[in-house]
Amino acid sequence: MGPGLADEAALVEAARHDRQAFGLLYDRHFDAIYHYVAARVEDDAVAEDLAGAVWERALRAIERYELRGVPFLAWLYRIAGHVVANHHRRRRLLQMVGLTTRVQAAERGPGIEDRVAVTTDARPGGAGTLLFCLSLDG
Repeated sequence: MGPGLADEAALVEAARHDRQAFGLLYDRHFDAIYHYVAARVEDDAVAEDLAGAVWERALRAIERYELRGVPFLAWLYRIAGHVVANHHRRRRLLQMVGLTTRVQAAERGPGIEDRVAVTTDARPGGAGTLLFCLSLDG
């Protein structure tokens, strides 16, 4: 482990119990995480929110972070990748929900909840895909 990684490892260890040390990690890596997220989402306001979510997750999970001889920033990028992927999944889901609302308003028949079957495709690690089927036959 090089001197830069050793210094960072000591800072990470301190950040597990000292919020000021975590603040130093935040100051050191915020710009990199923000730019990573901003390159993958539609606007700056969303990027700011998602970058904040990355740091919130990191703060909650720092106790479980394992020193493996790679930079702390690599761990943050991994969290950021998950946050961005979840954002895009939610956005697609909201677009689908918007479609079901338009169908319901257009048909004025039985409630949409009678025509929509919703399920999740459960996957290891809690990840899943929301699946639904809309019956237009009534």
